[in-house]
Amino acid sequence: MSIIYDALNKAEKENNNIHNKQSPKPNRRFIITGIAVLIIILILSVIFLNNKKVHVSQIKSRRETVRRHVKFVEKKYSPGSLVLEGIIYDKGVPTAVINGKVLAEGGKISGFRVDKISKDSVQLFDSQDDRKITLSFQ
Repeated sequence: MSIIYDALNKAEKENNNIHNKQSPKPNRRFIITGIAVLIIILILSVIFLNNKKVHVSQIKSRRETVRRHVKFVEKKYSPGSLVLEGIIYDKGVPTAVINGKVLAEGGKISGFRVDKISKDSVQLFDSQDDRKITLSFQ
C-alpha cells in the first residue's frame, strides 16, 4: 500500500507545481509590435482626415437658383357655369357648396359675392355689373 501512497503523493506534488507556476509573461517583441501597429494606424487616420478638409479655394461656386413667386389665380366662372351643388341650411350660419367650394354668406367665388342663402336657393351679387344671380337646384 505504500507504493500507491507514494504514487499519489508524487502526483499531487506535480499537480501543485503546475498550478503554482506563473503563467508565462507575454513576449516583449509581441507587445512592441502591437504598440507599433496602433501608432501606425493612428498616424494614418490623422493624415487621412487632414486630407479630407475642403479649403474655400477648392469650392466651385454654383449659380444660385432663383425662386419665382407665382400668384394663385382663382378660376373664373361665367354666370352660366356656376353650379349649386348643395346647401347646408342653419339659421346661424347657412353655407352653400358652389362648384365644389364651400361658401357662407359674404363669401366670394369668381367675382361674385354670396348675398343670401335660403333653404333651396342662393343669391349671388356681381359688384362689377351690379347684377344679382339666383342659383337653385334643378
